Amino acid sequence: MLISKVTSGFVVQSFDTETRKFTDQRFVAGDDVKWEKENGDPINENEVHWKREVDEPYLPFDMIQPYWPSATKIEVVDNVEKFINRIDSSSTPNQ
Repeated sequence: MLISKVTSGFVVQSFDTETRKFTDQRFVAGDDVKWEKENGDPINENEVHWKREVDEPYLPFDMIQPYWPSATKIEVVDNVEKFINRIDSSSTPNQ
């Protein structure tokens, strides 16, 4: 049976006001942990006898900072238009 460990906590995100970009984020786990069945039903404490036998009782909550390119909207639109034009010109049959 697959079950889910649901850990409550919060996310801390660092923002650089000079570059106007988020630089880091991390999840801070709280003490509130619940176990659920696949369908989302909670697992009763009487059903968690196996908890002591878990090989990895704690997994890290590593978060990867998403990459946001520094291009402006106008630069992105220009690049998309150039790409579409290349596709259009390459699909035109030779005359």
